[in-house]
Amino acid sequence: MSDIPFHDGTIPYLGYQTWYRIHGEGEEPGRLPLLALHGGPGACHDYLESLKEVARGGRRVIFYDQIGCGLSGIPESRPELWTVKTYTDEVDTVRTALGLDRVHLLGQSWGGMLGAEHGIRRPKGLRSLTIADSPPSMELWVREANRLRE
Repeated sequence: MSDIPFHDGTIPYLGYQTWYRIHGEGEEPGRLPLLALHGGPGACHDYLESLKEVARGGRRVIFYDQIGCGLSGIPESRPELWTVKTYTDEVDTVRTALGLDRVHLLGQSWGGMLGAEHGIRRPKGLRSLTIADSPPSMELWVREANRLRE
């Protein structure tokens, strides 16, 4: 069991609840929180949990499960929600609800693509964006995936 303090909660979003977990209790001077965006779509935050160790360096680490995933599951199929806008708006909603006015963002796989979409809008307070294991171009990714399948 980790000795890093954490707490969970939910944020209302589109008539459902977005679940989040915050590791750490605040920031040391000069540090900003880290918001992690998981891959998928359809995955959840759990495979990124080792990043909670970053909280030992004096910054909060925030995870959330994107709507329809993991602990933010919804009881019915809603494919009309599976849009980039749904998920970029959810990033904004999470940031606002948790007071993440200034933040570092880390996105892995689909979360990296989501982070890039969030970042190109140049949102106020985004201090850095780290993209991990994400394709730089969906067109190139699809072409290469098709080539590999052949």
